[in-house]
Amino acid sequence: PGTESKAPIFQAGFGEGIYPAYFGYNDKNEIIAFYIQFIDAELEDSEDDEEWL
Repeated sequence: PGTESKAPIFQAGFGEGIYPAYFGYNDKNEIIAFYIQFIDAELEDSEDDEEWL
């Protein structure tokens, strides 16, 4: 409050842990994207994994 700064606030819903975060920059070195990987889709996309059904 009282500033022009902005920050995302969220709850992952997957419990406590550490999630990798990545920033995307433009050619002016300004942050234009922010990605957080909550689930590794390649690891979780398995037909044998019935935990997520």
